[in-house]
Amino acid sequence: MSEIENKNQIVVNEIDISQNEKSNEQIKIENEKLENELNKKQETLDLSILSELRKKQKAKEEGEVEVKKDRSLNFGIVGLGQAGSRVAETFFKMGYEACVFNTATQDLEHIKLTDNRKIFLPFALGGAGKELDNGRQAVEQNGELILKKLNETF
Repeated sequence: MSEIENKNQIVVNEIDISQNEKSNEQIKIENEKLENELNKKQETLDLSILSELRKKQKAKEEGEVEVKKDRSLNFGIVGLGQAGSRVAETFFKMGYEACVFNTATQDLEHIKLTDNRKIFLPFALGGAGKELDNGRQAVEQNGELILKKLNETF
């Protein structure tokens, strides 16, 4: 065997794992410590807060209430065009405020937001057609509508 081949070999030694084993008494002591710590945490839990959280979660799951999350910073997501609308839709599902604008009604149909958050920008027959300049012109022509909707939503 050449010197290079010899360097790539791995040697495995036997390891005595009996040192890592715990006695039943050690396990019992550790479990008691853990149980004591868990009991301390439960004593400090305010049951009224837990009850309110459960009510909110149930209402959210049943779709009864739109639950707003408390944040130190509030973000509003604006989606422009089909791709931007998909991004805004994803953020909306995560609990952020969002609205979308598009020049094609067929693109707005498949966005899962409430209708008051989907805004059609009348521009040209069939929309901007993925042309950035057309999209820019549509935003400029509908600036007042956009500002009004942003103020209502956010």
